[in-house]
Amino acid sequence: MSKVYAPNYTQVPNVVIDDLAAKLSDSAFKIYVVLIRKTKGWDQKRDAIAISQFMELTGKSKPTVIKAIDELINLGLIKKTRFTKHGNEYELNLSFSHDGVFLKFRGKKSLLVKNFNIKGKEFLLLKVKNFDTQKKLSKETIKDTNINKGEVKKFDPVDCELPSNVEKKDWIDFVEMRKSIKKPLSELAAKKILKKLDGFGIHAKQALENSIVSSWSDVYMPKQDKHFSQPQNNRMQELQQLSEQWELENANYTPY
Repeated sequence: MSKVYAPNYTQVPNVVIDDLAAKLSDSAFKIYVVLIRKTKGWDQKRDAIAISQFMELTGKSKPTVIKAIDELINLGLIKKTRFTKHGNEYELNLSFSHDGVFLKFRGKKSLLVKNFNIKGKEFLLLKVKNFDTQKKLSKETIKDTNINKGEVKKFDPVDCELPSNVEKKDWIDFVEMRKSIKKPLSELAAKKILKKLDGFGIHAKQALENSIVSSWSDVYMPKQDKHFSQPQNNRMQELQQLSEQWELENANYTPY
């Protein structure tokens, strides 16, 4: 006899379907819906969700999930509140559905934003010009840019020369994770971390994976399993005993 499931529901604001579905990337929209389910669906303001859980619920890869979360944070739709042992804690911003918060979407020259009129209880459609939100450059910076125009290349940590024990894919995932936690890699920081990874030897991959999953800004030598190190210790003791035995046997040896 087949099971009959009682229908359960999570309230989703109409604006999420009507306006955001067409403007967000496919991955970002999926992540946003999952966050609504994990917060509003359980009648809570925020929730701690691991990257692996996002991957399982959306079917997306780790880099795609990290990039989608970064997109939602940049748009102000969600914010990362703190890190917990279960993963980063996220909080939704649903105020735009009734307060008329302007959202800047890339590639859009203009947007229609709904403003709520409390007295008349009517929605007014206003065409909003898409302003450039980048900070203004100082006169000195503009002067230097004009002098060296075409010569200055922006640093990209993805293009760094990697040690032989660091895989390109793992490094890219780590770079994307650093961006998602608002700590992009500088050239100096990238060099220091790669130097540490080079010293980790065969443990570099595990160190990167631990940092990505835990959203750590740095890398650390993984704790080695005792069962792994025990045979090596026994071998060293065995060699030491053989050396001592050889010295005893040849202590009274006199060459002819």
